[in-house]
Amino acid sequence: MDGEERPRRRRLSAEARRELIIDAARDVFVENGQAGGRLRDIAERAGITEAYLYRYFTSKTELYHAAVYEPVERIIDDFEANIDELTATAGMTGAELVGRLNEIMLEFMVAAVPYLGLALFSDLALEDSFYAAAIGPRVYDRTRELLAAIKGWPDRRVDLDVVNHAMWSLNYGVALDGLLRGVDIDVHRAAKRVTQLYLLGIPQFRPDARRSARPPAAS
Repeated sequence: MDGEERPRRRRLSAEARRELIIDAARDVFVENGQAGGRLRDIAERAGITEAYLYRYFTSKTELYHAAVYEPVERIIDDFEANIDELTATAGMTGAELVGRLNEIMLEFMVAAVPYLGLALFSDLALEDSFYAAAIGPRVYDRTRELLAAIKGWPDRRVDLDVVNHAMWSLNYGVALDGLLRGVDIDVHRAAKRVTQLYLLGIPQFRPDARRSARPPAAS
């Protein structure tokens, strides 16, 4: 209305503006990949000009690291702290250790799954492998060391790497399913069920059971 003063647009702090750019970049990179994500599109989504974006980031590579790699690095730091605490805990049975390890794995996957595919597949276009530098030694190798220290499990006739890969893959699947369906994962409950699957197997499974010759009738 005439004569009324228009509300002033609130000016963002430099840190808030930087986070806004990072959020926009993450969305663009998820949609288009590292190679296909353009700074022009990121700036437009953040509501700024491309020239203004360069006040905060000097290159697309720097912005990509801030939007994708740095969050995963923080998640890995939390994972390592949990593993260190578990390693220092005395008096746990093997079953308790496997249960807690599954919980830590699933916590990591739930937090990291929005970034992991983008971070790992972008390695194909980059000289440095994020997996070799961070995921492998700081995540995969740490859980393998704990599994190797458990007496009597898994059976030493079973390749330890196969067990480790299987545990990571199953927890990744649970986390990815939750992300795609838009549901929150009850980490403690899900990890308990995953642990039961590994330690006890699938209940009431009959190896000699045959598939029905007829498919179930359509409803």
